[in-house]
Amino acid sequence: MRKFLLSAILTSFIALATFTGASAEFFRDIIITSPNGLWTDSRAYSTLNDAISAVGSNERTIKIVSPQAVTSLTIPSNITLEFTRDGSITNSGQLTLETDSIIAPNRQIFTGSGDIDFAAGSVVKSSWFANLDTALDLTNDDTLTLTITKSETTTASMVVGDNVTLRWNSPFIITSLTGHVISNIKNIEAGNYQLFAGAGDFDFLDGTELKLSWFANPIQATTWVETEEVTILINEQADVSSDLTTSANENIKILPGGSISINTGITLTLDGDLDLKGSITGSGNLTLNNSTQLSGLINISGNLITTDINSFNCLGGTISISGTSTIGNNFNAGNYQIFTGAGAISFASGSEVKSAWFSDFETAITKIGTDEVKLIVSSASSIVNDCTINANTSLSIPSKGRILTVASTKTLTINGSFSAGLYQVFSGDGDVKFSNQYRPSIIVYPEWWTDNVSPGTTDMTSAIQAAIDSIGKTGGVELTHKYLTSSVITLLPAGLNINLFSNNGAVIFANHNGNCIDVSGSDSNHSYFTISGITLNGPNTIYPSSGYTPPSTGAGIYMTTTYHSAIRDCDISGFKYGVYMDTAIGNVFEGRTYLRFNQHGLYIAGGASNANIFNGVSFRENRLRGITITSYGSPYATANIFNNCLIETNIPYPYVSGGPGDYSDSVGVYLDSTYGNIFNGCYSENHEYAIVITGSSDKNKFIGCRFNTGLGRSDKIAIDGDACNNNLFSFCTGSGVAALTDVQIETTGAQSGNQFLDCINFNIIDSSLDTPIYVRNLQSLYGYTSIQGAHIIPPQGQVTLKGEGTGRGYIDGIGTSSATLNAWGIGEILLGNTITGATTIDAVTLERGQTVIITNYQTIHAVTIKSSTTGTSGITLDKQTDIVLTAYSDTIVLYRNNIGKVFEIGRAIKTY
Repeated sequence: MRKFLLSAILTSFIALATFTGASAEFFRDIIITSPNGLWTDSRAYSTLNDAISAVGSNERTIKIVSPQAVTSLTIPSNITLEFTRDGSITNSGQLTLETDSIIAPNRQIFTGSGDIDFAAGSVVKSSWFANLDTALDLTNDDTLTLTITKSETTTASMVVGDNVTLRWNSPFIITSLTGHVISNIKNIEAGNYQLFAGAGDFDFLDGTELKLSWFANPIQATTWVETEEVTILINEQADVSSDLTTSANENIKILPGGSISINTGITLTLDGDLDLKGSITGSGNLTLNNSTQLSGLINISGNLITTDINSFNCLGGTISISGTSTIGNNFNAGNYQIFTGAGAISFASGSEVKSAWFSDFETAITKIGTDEVKLIVSSASSIVNDCTINANTSLSIPSKGRILTVASTKTLTINGSFSAGLYQVFSGDGDVKFSNQYRPSIIVYPEWWTDNVSPGTTDMTSAIQAAIDSIGKTGGVELTHKYLTSSVITLLPAGLNINLFSNNGAVIFANHNGNCIDVSGSDSNHSYFTISGITLNGPNTIYPSSGYTPPSTGAGIYMTTTYHSAIRDCDISGFKYGVYMDTAIGNVFEGRTYLRFNQHGLYIAGGASNANIFNGVSFRENRLRGITITSYGSPYATANIFNNCLIETNIPYPYVSGGPGDYSDSVGVYLDSTYGNIFNGCYSENHEYAIVITGSSDKNKFIGCRFNTGLGRSDKIAIDGDACNNNLFSFCTGSGVAALTDVQIETTGAQSGNQFLDCINFNIIDSSLDTPIYVRNLQSLYGYTSIQGAHIIPPQGQVTLKGEGTGRGYIDGIGTSSATLNAWGIGEILLGNTITGATTIDAVTLERGQTVIITNYQTIHAVTIKSSTTGTSGITLDKQTDIVLTAYSDTIVLYRNNIGKVFEIGRAIKTY
C-alpha cells in the first residue's frame, strides 16, 4: 500500500512540475512532507529539531539536503542521517548523536563552533570536518572509528582520542609539519601503503601495532616511535639501506610473505623482540638483542649476532649465514635443521645446542669449534671422518636410539665432559677416545657400546674393553650390573690412573679359561691402576666333586710390571690364581677383598715383586695354597707386607684329613726364595702347614699372628732347606686348648738366626729340629708351650777373629803387650790361627749392655787378658787378676754395664 501511495504522490509531483515549469527554483526537487514515509525531508519542517520531533520513535532516515543550523540537538538512535547535495549541520552549541548511522559523501558536513558527541561505535570520515585537527578535536572523547578519506597536513599539534580508531581505506597520507605532534595514536586500521609523512612527530601509545609500510622507510618508523612499547608489522618487502638500530620498546613482527632485505655493509640491530614468520635476507649484518620467535628464514651473507638475546625460540625457521653467526645462550629449537650456509657460528658460553640444528653431527662439531656449550645429540648420526670435540664442549646423549656410529679406521675424540644413560650410544668399527688432557678424569660405562640386554649372559667383552680403551691413560670405567666375558679384559699397559670400579657390587663372569683382567703396565712410570668393588668369577667349580680337574689356567687379576696400583673390595674366585704378580711393586690390596675358591689365592712369581701391601685381605678356601711367594731367579720378591689378613682353610675339596706332606696343597703361606716379607696380626687356620719357608728364604717376619688347627690338620710351621736364615716369629699364638698340638716347628738343612720370641702355645718338637733355633717363648694358660728357654745365646751373632786391624772382629796390636779387642755388636768371638804372636789384651770395645763370649781355639800363642787393678778403667777380672788363655776352649765372658765399665761375669779356664 505504501509503495502505491508513494508512486501516486511522485506521479502527482512530477505532473505538477510539468505544469509549473521545471526551472522554477522553489520546486527544483520533490519535498516529502509526510513523517510516515520511508524518509523524512528536513526541508519539510522549519527546523531539523521539528523533523526529529515529527519522526518520534519511528525508524526513519532524515535526509539533509541543505545546511541546517542547530544550537542544542540530540539525534536519537532510531534515526539515520543522510547528507546529500549541500546538506550539512552547523552546530553552535551541543550536538549529541545517539545514532551511529550517518550517510554522507567525502565532503564537510559538520561546521560551526559547537561540540559534537558521537554515538559509541560510530564510523566517521575525516572529510566531514573542516580539517583533521577539527575532526580529532570533535571526536576526542568519543569511542568511534575515524576514517581518513583524504590526505591531511597538520595545522597544529593534535591529540587522538583514547577510544578513537584511525582507519584508512585508501592511501591518504597525513603530513605532520615541523613542530607539530599528532599524539595518543594507538588503534589503526589500514592497508599496505604509506600513511605518515612530514618533519613533525607522531606519538604512539604502548601496545600499538604499526605496519612498516605505513612509513616512508624503516628509519622514519623507528624515529617516530620513541619510548612507547609498539609492534612494527612487516608483511611485504622492506629494504634497509643504512645502519638502523631499533629500541628495546620497538618489537618487530615479520608476517608470512613479509621480508627485510639488508644491503651490503649495512647493519640492522633489533633491540626489541622479533617474531619472524617471514624472512630477513640480504648481504648485510643482523644483530638481535631481545626475545626472538623464528619460524621463518634468516638468510644473510653478513654476520648474525644474538649475544645479548633474552630468548630465541626457533619454531621451524632456518638461519643461513655466509658470515659469522653469534648465538646467545637462550636459543631454543626442536630437533630439525636450523643452520645452513658456509658461515661460522659462535655460541655464547653455557648455550645448549642440538646436533639436529645442523646438516650432520660432524658439521655441528665444526660449527661449534671451541665454544663452551652443551651439545645434545638429537638423533642417530654417522661419523665418517676423524672428529674431535673440543674441551669446552659438553656432549650429552639424553635418550636411547641416538647412536653415534664411527666408521672403520676413524676416531671420535671427546675432550670435554660427556653424559648418557646406561644404553648404547656408540657403534661402528672406529674408535672413541675420551681425552683427559683438559679436564678431570671421566667415567664411562660399557653399556655405551653394547646394551647389556641379559645381564650375566650377554657377552660384554668388547664393550668393557672399548670402554677401557676409550679413556686412554686416565679415567674410570664403572660397572653397574652383571657382565659375561669371553676373553681377557686388558687395562692399557701405558695407562696411568685407570680406575675400573663398581659402586653396587658388579660381577664379571669369565666364561673362558684365561686371565679375567690383565692390569700389566709397561714400566715404572705407568700403572697406578685401581680395581674396586667388583666380583670376579672364574670357570672353576667352587665345591667340586672328587676327581675334578679345574679348567682355569689364568688369574682373576694378572699383574706384571705393575706399579702402585690398588685392588680394593674385590671378591675373586674360580681361577687358577686369584691374583698373579710378577715384577709388581708398591701395589695395595685392601678393604673387603676376598681371594677365595681359587687354586692359589695369591701367587707372587718373583721378578722383584716388592713392597706390596695387603691390608685385611682374606685368603680362604683356595684349593692348593692361600699365599705363594716364590722366585724364578734374581731379582727376588721382597718386603711384601700382610696386615691383619685371614688365611684360612686353603685345602682341597672334598675335605679330607691331613695333607700330602710335600707342600703341594693344604698350605696357608708358602715362601720360596723370598726375603723380608712381613706378616702382622694375621690369622691362619685349618692347614697342614700354616707356614712353609724354603728355598733360602731369609728375614721374613711373623708378628702377632695366630695359628689354629682344624679339619684334621695341625697348622705346622716348616723351615725347610739350607740358608733359610734369620726368620722371625714374635708374639705369635697357637690358639688350641687342652692337649692339642698347636704348632709344630720343623727345620731341615743348615740354617741360622731363626727366632721364636715371646710366642705362646708353640709346640716345638726337638726331633724335628735339624738346626738350632733361637727361642724365648711364654707359657700358655694351659701349659702347652714347649722350650721356653734359650736354644742359642747370644742372639748378636758369632765371628772368628779376623786378624790384625781396627775394625769390628779385629785385634789392634796382635803380638804386643797392649792390644784392643774390637768386639762391639758381637756375641761370640773365636780366637783362631789369626793370633800370630803372644798377645796381651788390655781393652775391649763393647756396646753398653753388651755381653761377649771370648773362646780360645789355638795353642801356639798365649793370649793374656789383662785386669785393671783399680776397677776404674780397662777390664776388671775376677780378683782383679790377669788370666791367660792357652788351652782349647778356654773361655771368658765379659759384660759392659750402663756406666761403661767392662768386667768379667764368667769363665771356663783349664788352668789359672
